[in-house]
Amino acid sequence: MKPNKRIFKHLKINDKHVMLPPPAKENPFTVFFELDDIFVHTFLCDENFGYMANPGAKDPEHEFFLKETRQPVLVYERECMREFLDYLKQQRMEGHIEPIIFTNGQRFYADHLLEIIDPKRDVFEHVLY
Repeated sequence: MKPNKRIFKHLKINDKHVMLPPPAKENPFTVFFELDDIFVHTFLCDENFGYMANPGAKDPEHEFFLKETRQPVLVYERECMREFLDYLKQQRMEGHIEPIIFTNGQRFYADHLLEIIDPKRDVFEHVLY
């Protein structure tokens, strides 16, 4: 029997509601990506101050409204985001890596962003909230 070389064996999970995903293929390299700032920059509107640090040099690629918090969100894609996602998808399909998204954000917020960056979940099968 081969030893399990997945990174999960080194993690200590304190939240009893977290379920660790099974491996996608035999011994892929597991890579964790934080959702914000790696793939996109988001700006939430503050009702008192407007958009904090809103990059006025260009228009956002996406906008959506979070009904749960009653806030509009501006979404700016990082340079070469689509090319990087295509690369991750190819590597995942070939069984070399197992990309996983994690975030400290609320699930409803992350789900909106995942609809933008990976709507078919071709790249990120697993999401840790």
